[in-house]
Amino acid sequence: MIAAVFLLPPISRAAGHEEEVKATFLMNFTRYFAWPASSFAEAKSPFVICILADPEFASTTRGVIGDRTVEDRPIAVSTRETLESALDCHILFLPASRQDQQAMAITQVADSSILTVSDSEGFASMGGIANFRRVGGRLRLEINRQAAARARLEVSARLLRIADVVG
Repeated sequence: MIAAVFLLPPISRAAGHEEEVKATFLMNFTRYFAWPASSFAEAKSPFVICILADPEFASTTRGVIGDRTVEDRPIAVSTRETLESALDCHILFLPASRQDQQAMAITQVADSSILTVSDSEGFASMGGIANFRRVGGRLRLEINRQAAARARLEVSARLLRIADVVG
């Protein structure tokens, strides 16, 4: 069923639809990346998805995720205004509008098991773990395997089959 989730629709549709696709990816990343056990305080601690300074996208993501769980863990979505406040996240989405903070974010979380994600050109190549990019009217996913390994995150082979691998 992963193929159905990751077949990305043309982006010529409304921008809201593209945001829902990205939110669906963020939710599914909780299934297709593996975090070290030390990333969670308890067995039932939630996956925390943080959206940096984009409350609209955070709201869209909350709507897409609803009350879903992964491995009996709830998925919590939070808006964070600063990088410093995002160090307890499992997934950190850095929107293209915050491109000026991306290099600093990658450096700041380098020793943490935080999955960094963006929709900004070149993000995966500069050390981010996952990036959405537009190719031929469609969204494509890039994965930086070296960055994931540095963060001690294991990437599912199923996810790698549908992504463009960089780094």
